[in-house]
Amino acid sequence: MKYKMLTGTCAGLCLRKYCQALVKNVEADLEKKGVRLPSKYFTPLSSGYRPDMDCTAELKAEGVQRYQEIIGQLRLAIEFGRVDILMETSLMSAHLALPREGHLEQVFHIVGYLKSHKKMRILFDSGYSKVKQNWFKEYDWFDFYKDAKEALPPGRTLLYLHVPRVSQPVIEQ
Repeated sequence: MKYKMLTGTCAGLCLRKYCQALVKNVEADLEKKGVRLPSKYFTPLSSGYRPDMDCTAELKAEGVQRYQEIIGQLRLAIEFGRVDILMETSLMSAHLALPREGHLEQVFHIVGYLKSHKKMRILFDSGYSKVKQNWFKEYDWFDFYKDAKEALPPGRTLLYLHVPRVSQPVIEQ
C-alpha cells in the first residue's frame, strides 16, 4: 500500500485484516466460556507482570493447545510487521511447553491490545539518506587488540591475510 507523508509517498505494511481475524477468533472462543475480551488495553502485557514468576495452575491439554495456537498467530503477526508486540510475545513463547492459566490470560491481554490498536503499521520511506564516506572513521582493530587470542577448533590452522591497513586471522577449512 502507498501512504502520503510530508516528504512524499512511502510504502507501508498494515495487518489490520489479519489482526481483526485473530481478535474475532479469540473473542468467539471466549464467548463460549462466557467471558468478554476488554477493548481498552494500553500495553501488550499487564503492568509489572512477570511470566517467569507466575504460580497459577497449569493448563490442561485443551488450554495448552489454545495457548500454542494463539502464540503462533501472534508470531506470524510479528513476522509481517506488528513489532510492537515482539518482546511480550517472545516472553510468553518461553512457556509453550508448560503454560499456566496466568500465561493464557496475558496472551488474551496481548490480543486485547491488538484489538484496541488496530491501525498500527510500518511505513518505509521511499527516499534514502545520503551517507558520506567521511562520516565513518577507519580503525585498525588488530593494532588495538594485539594480545587477543582466539581458540581454534581441532584440526583447523590459522592463516593471516594481509589486506591494506588490516590484518585478519582466517580459519582454513
